[in-house]
Amino acid sequence: MAKRTYLQLTNTVLKRIGKAEISDVATATGNVLITTEMINEAQNYLWTEEKWYSLYATRTWKTVTYTASTIAFNDANPDTITDTANGFGDFQSGQQIRISGSDSNDKVVLVETATAGTLILQAADSLTAEVLGESVTLTAMSYPVPSDWGATIDLVNVTNNQVLTEDYIRTFDEADADANRTGQPTHFSLEGAFYKLFPIPSSADTIRERYWRIPTTLSANSDVYILPIETENCIIQFTLLLINEFLKNFDASDRARISLGVFLKRALARNRKMIDQMHILSANSSYRYGQHGICPPSFPGSYGRPRF
Repeated sequence: MAKRTYLQLTNTVLKRIGKAEISDVATATGNVLITTEMINEAQNYLWTEEKWYSLYATRTWKTVTYTASTIAFNDANPDTITDTANGFGDFQSGQQIRISGSDSNDKVVLVETATAGTLILQAADSLTAEVLGESVTLTAMSYPVPSDWGATIDLVNVTNNQVLTEDYIRTFDEADADANRTGQPTHFSLEGAFYKLFPIPSSADTIRERYWRIPTTLSANSDVYILPIETENCIIQFTLLLINEFLKNFDASDRARISLGVFLKRALARNRKMIDQMHILSANSSYRYGQHGICPPSFPGSYGRPRF
């Protein structure tokens, strides 16, 4: 059975409240528009209930450190760092970066906007004018979470096969008040929408990240939700609950609430079974622990059922 599209979900709800079906969600108005909005609200509600197996995601990224003698510092408004070799392509807007090797600008600054040739700093950061010529190193201290990030499972430094330990930014500050300790990162923390690593990476290490995605907002007729198919009835019933409450059809909303509880219980049971399957390690002899084979990756204890 295929998942219903956004248009099909909308028409399913409309039929159940006695309203005419539509052919395009983009033209929805009035109660129909409210229905389309509540379908997305239902997705968000379900996301807070559980970490669903279909939302699991992984990616890899590299830490960034760049050394060149083509870097200059400009005391302007805002201040900028420029590179005639256009070597800033791996830096990103919003990152904290550490400057070392300069004559007068060894410090930590925040990048407002990043391009290959210019880093524009936040207004609060101040630089001393300095021409190119010195061998200067810029090292990223923070890295943005994915655009669809919902919650972190773990980070692994693939370069040295070490799981990074999650800690607090205050701990990092107390351990390295001058922000000058470098090496292969062993710890991470979340600072807003960025990961901060400790110690500051001294080389281009590869980081593997596992995380839970947030549901994609549905907007076009053919859009399909990324929650597991087991949640489809939950989406429909929660939308019916909300729309009937809006229409003051309280008996109907109560019936939808009861149905939602039944469908949600079933979906949660199925999800937990799928998550348990993700925990199970292969029984094949080539995957045994110890010297006879490789050691499979383990998952944190909260991998399956973190709650809000």
